Parts: sequence; structure tokens; C-alpha cells
Amino acid sequence: MEHLIIQRLVQYLLLSGFPSKKAIALQTGIPYRTLLNACDQESSLRIKAKATEQIIRYCIRQRIPLVNAIDV
Repeated sequence: MEHLIIQRLVQYLLLSGFPSKKAIALQTGIPYRTLLNACDQESSLRIKAKATEQIIRYCIRQRIPLVNAIDV
């Protein structure tokens, strides 16, 4: 279930103008491989939580509304 949250956030950012997951990783400060692992159902909850937190913090700092992220 947790991987769905990070997947939706990443998809939302891609639809909001990021050209790739690599660009999201660079802008949010998440290592690219960690971001990919966080989207994987088999990854640890710790990795998913860290990536989710960093993406949410980035969105807040950049004033990117997350209201529509769940509806993606």
C-alpha cells in the first residue's frame, strides 16, 4: 500500500512538469536509485517513508499543491 502513495506522488510530479524521475530525484535531493526503489512494492518501509517525506517537503517549499496528487 505504501508504494502506491510514493508512486502517485511521483506520477503527479511528472504530470506537473518534471521531465523524468531522474529530474525529480535531483530536485528533491533523493538519490535516483532510492527513488526507484521507493516506488517498488518490495522495498523497505523506511525507504518509502524517507522518499515520501522528501517529496512532500519539496512540494511544500516550492508551493506545489498536493490536493490533486491523490486523484492522479
